Amino acid sequence: MHFTYHYTGFYGQWDGADIPSPVYWRLGEPEGSLAGASGAIQWLHPYKRKEPLPQRAEGLLCLAGLVRQPTNAPQRIVDAVTESLFPCQFHKLAGISDNAAGCFLRNDGSLYLWVGRASKDSVFFRTDSPQIRWSTNPLDLVEACDLDLWALRRCCHGDDVCIYPSLKRVEQGQLIIIRKDRSLLFHQFDQFHPATALKKRTTRMEDFLQPTRDALHQAIYPLFAEQKVGLLLSGGPGSAALLATLKQAGVNTIAYHLESPDPAGSEYHYANLVCEALDVPLVNITMDTKGSYLTQNWVFSHPYGHPWARWYDQVAQRARIDQVNLLVTGGGDDSAFGPQLTYGLHSLLTARIIWREKTRMVRGLLSTDWNVLDILRSLSPAQQLIGPSSLAGVRKEDHEMRRADFLVPIPSSQRTWDDIALKAAPCFSPQAIALEHAILQPNGIRMYNPYHQRPVQAISLALPDAYKLTPNVFPNRAPTARIVDKPILRMAFDDISPEVMWRTWPVWTQASGQQFCLQHQETLRLLLGAESRLAALGVADPARLEHVLQNRTRIRENYMTLITSSMVELFLTNAWYPQIQRGGPVWR
Repeated sequence: MHFTYHYTGFYGQWDGADIPSPVYWRLGEPEGSLAGASGAIQWLHPYKRKEPLPQRAEGLLCLAGLVRQPTNAPQRIVDAVTESLFPCQFHKLAGISDNAAGCFLRNDGSLYLWVGRASKDSVFFRTDSPQIRWSTNPLDLVEACDLDLWALRRCCHGDDVCIYPSLKRVEQGQLIIIRKDRSLLFHQFDQFHPATALKKRTTRMEDFLQPTRDALHQAIYPLFAEQKVGLLLSGGPGSAALLATLKQAGVNTIAYHLESPDPAGSEYHYANLVCEALDVPLVNITMDTKGSYLTQNWVFSHPYGHPWARWYDQVAQRARIDQVNLLVTGGGDDSAFGPQLTYGLHSLLTARIIWREKTRMVRGLLSTDWNVLDILRSLSPAQQLIGPSSLAGVRKEDHEMRRADFLVPIPSSQRTWDDIALKAAPCFSPQAIALEHAILQPNGIRMYNPYHQRPVQAISLALPDAYKLTPNVFPNRAPTARIVDKPILRMAFDDISPEVMWRTWPVWTQASGQQFCLQHQETLRLLLGAESRLAALGVADPARLEHVLQNRTRIRENYMTLITSSMVELFLTNAWYPQIQRGGPVWR
């Protein structure tokens, strides 16, 4: 089994009459315009030869993402998908489309839309117009009235929230059938389950170590056929474990490391240690904090409220030069092997782990920085020792939106947490979709998350909370730590580099973003000032912006939202307003 990634997305519209024939266009290179009331576009990889999907008599098929098949032959892929849909053997889609999405418009007028459980692609649709319309790019479907201004404001604060509430969306692992009368049928064709052998018995930490290594090996199995893959290597244990697994499997890998220009934010030492130990080439990319940091030509399908857009752009451009099509990331290691929102005496004492480990952990709790009374209160399942954003517990920031003194003041509002912060990964992320559409796919790059794959998620779902975060019961490995997150992952790959695998202190990741804001106030004025779209919408306040930009301390306090609001402004200028004027699929 390996991946084909020729199919980058699709769009369709249908008026209920004849089934349209699809056109096949390279991403970013439309060869005309859709004529008539019905039509379909299959977007293809921008830099590979065209490989149209052969169609079958049953109807029209389009795909997006990483399609898993024993052969790249398009006919085999089409046959496998069609035979999964008819006669209603939907569970078979899980083995083909776990990292992909698809649509099938059947001759009887039924439209099948599905999204794999680990897919980075989503499918949006609407049935409130004369035509049924669907797309992997939400911007294809929007109308002027679809913009949710409160959600847009939250995006300015860096929240990962969808601004298109009127669009319907297929959930991951779900198939939706839209009948000709526009009624909807829902099927959950795929979901992840815990590893049965580990879930149904009392365990020790050691019981999870070899299964964890095996699961990561299985997760990268589809990459064996790749001539070359890239890996985003942070210098933390998650990406280090992936690099070791890729190396052991013999996958030709280039490690890309984003290096902060500020020593306080640098993890290069740890990334280099891993690459030297494994004899893997390391490409060090200095994070751009110059004027080009906020590139003016990005066309996001949704606001990307995160400081890393330009740095992903740098990696994508370098990977394209290196002829890398698949970029592996360690994203998801925290959710797979680290704590969620539940940890305390209750989760520790009720876990199905041996009593010797429970005793050590309870004793270890008393040597942490947690208050003894808080520890005792955590005997109740309603009281947890950790918070949404800190292992130290709930903080003031957990209840407030990120600071944005340059925006029009709003009444104090309880912070609403994003689904991606509360749900177990993988789950839908508007920001991830925006990154794919604006930066990765135009460079011919597909992102792959081994930690989101079925074998790894089976281990994750079997892990008790007591094994995702623990008091330091490893004094010889992490002598200075009070608590250790992801202990199973660290133990499973203990043979790589102890200095990397058992590092428990973070670097100052804010350094590069703050540096840009301190050095480029004029760029921020141009983006967020009186002539900005955000000011016209009543979101940005030019006078308050000037007050912030005249003081370096206030810039530091607001740097995150200065960047995320600038990204929202770029979205409005480059994508939203041009799309509303143009309508139809996004050509760029």
